[in-house]
Amino acid sequence: MSFNDHFSGHAGVYAAARPDYPNELFEYLHGVCAEHELALDCAAGNGQATRGLLPHFSCVLMSDGSSEQIEQGRPLYEKSASLHASVMLAENLALKSASLDLVTVAQALHWFKLERFFAEVERVLKTGGVFACWSYGIHSINQACDEVVYRLYEDIVGEYWPPQRRLVEAHYAGIDFPFREVAAPDFKLEKRWSIEQVLGYLRSWSAVQRYTDVHQQDPVAIIESDLRLAYGEEKLRTISWPLNLIVRMKA
Repeated sequence: MSFNDHFSGHAGVYAAARPDYPNELFEYLHGVCAEHELALDCAAGNGQATRGLLPHFSCVLMSDGSSEQIEQGRPLYEKSASLHASVMLAENLALKSASLDLVTVAQALHWFKLERFFAEVERVLKTGGVFACWSYGIHSINQACDEVVYRLYEDIVGEYWPPQRRLVEAHYAGIDFPFREVAAPDFKLEKRWSIEQVLGYLRSWSAVQRYTDVHQQDPVAIIESDLRLAYGEEKLRTISWPLNLIVRMKA
């Protein structure tokens, strides 16, 4: 089965540039789950979300359809006996039925063939098991920086975003999620980043990579001087992404 692979070609850039998630999110998920034996992080990439699950479950699985992405997670799973990594499509999970306490998907659900994936989640979750997915949209620094970044996002590389990106912008509205809804608190992803880290993050966008492939030009370079000017002389600034968290429990 094929899958929407927008990141294998720059898996190293992705691993270096993408933010991880707040500890409070994983503490919340631990509290929602009745049991804590086995959790799966689907489309885990190099493990930004996986590492947050490790303190809360006896065993954690990380899977991704991209062998390049899984390879980037090697430093994480080689040092943890309770973590196991597999190249595996989310729509075809090589796992026992009713074996999982938690299935998570971080910033990736929009790439899946949802009907097939949800059928697999139904199969592998225990009764009372939890499914959680989250996404984040464009970040915020300050008004001047945000205006420059939005110009890159919409005006320069806008046509190079895959159509699934619109699901992220809509906070996954319109997706028919299975199972019983669980009320989830609001979480915010925040990092203290230098301007170099911000630029690295922008270069990890799939639309930026696609633009570069087509034009043989880095689109981030087009706005870099303006962004540096807007960022100012501060060594570090707070970068903020509001998380869209959806939680469901299998009855």
